[in-house]
Amino acid sequence: MSLKRISNELERLCTVKDLFVYEVPVGHLREVYPVITENTRTSTESRHMGDYEFYRARAVHPEANGSSFHIWHNQVSVVICHQSKCVKFGPTGQLLMHKQGIGLGPALMANVIEWLTKQDVAAYTINPGSLSEVDARTDTAREQRNRFYIAFGFALSNYDQSRTGIDVIGGTFTAECVGDLFVPERYQNRLKTWFGFESELRHEREYGVNCLAELKLLDRWTRSASCLGRWILKQLGWPALFQTRHMHKLKRWEPQPPKTRDK
Repeated sequence: MSLKRISNELERLCTVKDLFVYEVPVGHLREVYPVITENTRTSTESRHMGDYEFYRARAVHPEANGSSFHIWHNQVSVVICHQSKCVKFGPTGQLLMHKQGIGLGPALMANVIEWLTKQDVAAYTINPGSLSEVDARTDTAREQRNRFYIAFGFALSNYDQSRTGIDVIGGTFTAECVGDLFVPERYQNRLKTWFGFESELRHEREYGVNCLAELKLLDRWTRSASCLGRWILKQLGWPALFQTRHMHKLKRWEPQPPKTRDK
């Protein structure tokens, strides 16, 4: 049975292993992509009649139909055959990411290779995988796609072997063995564990809530000042606009403001 078919079957059997988060800076904000890893292994006693292992890292897809995850896009997987001592990267089609250009592909590939290199399979051979021609519509896109694979230690070639490396348009990616693959330093630790992300988010949120409460106190104080008082503050270099945030309805996550003492 081909590794492609085995991979298709193991996808249905795998269970969630870990939850990660991938963050992308967008101006002063951040886009957040939840990422799950999945894993399963069969044995010679299973109905697959072979010793196979499957691992996948997949991120949510905003245009997935009826699910948070697309069937093929935004994922990198690998299937291991411990009998023939070979591996194949997937998905079974081609690696396609949405959005492109945010580093999601390298983050997922790095996670898969890091897992693979811990499985004591350094001598296993690698079956060729197909290069996505969608990512080679322009010379710039082609070079970016090819540099992505080369950065992890893969070798690229056309189907007829007439071109290799950066110049390949349509073809395959592979390597002599798993031991030839590595994760460049710039792609390491791009995924945050959920617990690490949640801890950072909790502290950031607490800090933000406290800062907003302090700003509302300043707004209340400047609002109560006379026009002359605000003019004097401006002359002294008051660094903020005079706003009325303290008059807005409290969000459910905002603490109640301290009660002022009656004069």
